[in-house]
Amino acid sequence: MDPFKFCLNDEELLESFSSYLTKTFCLENLFFYFEVEQYEANFSDMTPIQNQEASRKIFEEYIMVESQLEVNVDDTIRDEIVKNLKEPIIPKTIFSNAHQEIYKLMETDSYSKWKRTKEYARIWEKKGSPKFLSPTPSLVSLS
Repeated sequence: MDPFKFCLNDEELLESFSSYLTKTFCLENLFFYFEVEQYEANFSDMTPIQNQEASRKIFEEYIMVESQLEVNVDDTIRDEIVKNLKEPIIPKTIFSNAHQEIYKLMETDSYSKWKRTKEYARIWEKKGSPKFLSPTPSLVSLS
C-alpha cells in the first residue's frame, strides 16, 4: 500500500497529519481531498441537480480564485472545472485532475516534511512500522 494513502486511512496518523497541516496553513488541501472523495462516492446517488449543487459548493469553497479555502491548482485545471460547471450534466470526474494534483502536492510537500517531525516518529515508535515504510535495501552493484 502507498504509505501516504495508508496515512490518510489511519485515524491516528490522519489526526497528526491534520494537526501538522493546520500549523503549516495547508489544511484546506486535506479538506478538499476528502470532500472530492465523498462527492465521487455519492455521485450516483444524487440527482443531476444535486450534483450541480454539490459541485458548485466545492468549486466556490476550494477552486474559485480568492475563495476562503482556495487550493493551489493549475489554471488549466481551474478553467476545465469552470467549463464543466456550465454543462447541463456535471461529470463525476469534474474534480479528478484537481484531486490528483492536490494529492500529489500533499504527498510530495506536506507529507514528506511531516515525516521528518518528532510527532511522526513518536507515532511509529508506538505503532511499529509496517513493511512498506521500512527502508528499501540498497542494490549491490556487480563489478
